[in-house]
Amino acid sequence: MRHAAPPCQPRRFLERTVEALHLISLYDVRRFRRVQKYIRYIIYRENISAGTYDKHGKVCWIDLSYFPFESDPEWYLAQYAAALVHEATHGWIDARKIP
Repeated sequence: MRHAAPPCQPRRFLERTVEALHLISLYDVRRFRRVQKYIRYIIYRENISAGTYDKHGKVCWIDLSYFPFESDPEWYLAQYAAALVHEATHGWIDARKIP
């Protein structure tokens, strides 16, 4: 569910992304490796969903307005981390030629 959010600030996006990647690396090394392998770039962009994956450039587009960190920072950090793993899994599936 998308929430009204102020425009994303590049520094805020970078901080949240680093925190989410760190969280994945601490609690799920296997999936962190998946993110490292299948996501080359994480880019902020308004989307129709929280995240989108492009297999050609290994690009993950994230819309932080789906993660209202101000209301519950820990919960939405975990949700953001899960979104990154989810998008990387699209790359994993594509690499195995699974339709």
